[in-house]
Amino acid sequence: MAAAILETHYTEAYGIFAGAATEPQYCILLPSVLAGWLMSSGIKNSRPVLDDGRYELCIPYSDPRELMMDILKYGADVEVVAPLDLRQAVKQGLQAAVR
Repeated sequence: MAAAILETHYTEAYGIFAGAATEPQYCILLPSVLAGWLMSSGIKNSRPVLDDGRYELCIPYSDPRELMMDILKYGADVEVVAPLDLRQAVKQGLQAAVR
């Protein structure tokens, strides 16, 4: 029983921030080059490759900090679909990098 509780605590939300997911599920679109990596890595909550070759990844999260770093490292190769506030935060992060 304790193992199941720990598993839930550490795997329910994205990244290093443990605990229950407190934010809406985020969804990003990745190019086919990254889609292959995602499929082979066994990431849960993912969706099949789209008709245009991109891959949609949707995962709940509790803290956007690590998520933002991971999204920003791929730059223009990643499109944040949802939620809108995360999409706006990524946009602001990329604009700040340009400045």
